[in-house]
Amino acid sequence: MNYPTKGVSNSADVTEPEVELDSPVSETLFTENREVLLEFYVKDNMAQELECSVIANDKVLETAEFENNTLGSFYIDYLEDGIYYWNVECDDGSNTNKASEDWTINISAPDNPILKAIGNKVASE
Repeated sequence: MNYPTKGVSNSADVTEPEVELDSPVSETLFTENREVLLEFYVKDNMAQELECSVIANDKVLETAEFENNTLGSFYIDYLEDGIYYWNVECDDGSNTNKASEDWTINISAPDNPILKAIGNKVASE
């Protein structure tokens, strides 16, 4: 028999955090702008705070601390047009885990207008 916790203290954390993606749902299309709020739930058996990272196309975009058993979010407004596979990975100080599957978002939004000062102009009618 194999005893995976043999020799491990009773107070040791051997349970991975639970991460569940919330929104935007997979295959959401963004056509108005590139502002995306990626939301997720994180729950752990022991940690008060967890360090979580949002990952898109295998690249860590941002990392922040989140309280246990809460809805967390990352506001991302700098992605170019394209299809992104995203997930969230959280660490409780002992174990790391991410949501069971990646979700996709598709960004196909117009560029924001670039406004420039035109200076003092006089117009006569």
